[in-house]
Amino acid sequence: MEGYPEPADAVAAGFLYNGALSTYESLGFTRARMIGKHRWVVTRLVSDKSS
Repeated sequence: MEGYPEPADAVAAGFLYNGALSTYESLGFTRARMIGKHRWVVTRLVSDKSS
């Protein structure tokens, strides 16, 4: 799964519709790659429990 969080210290609270990077990291996401000067793509492996 991928997420595109905003850096909470660089964006006004009203623009955090994707969530803050710290929130994603607290939920087990890890930083995968940068997509801008201050933005990250974060990822988390999700297992298929139907198998």
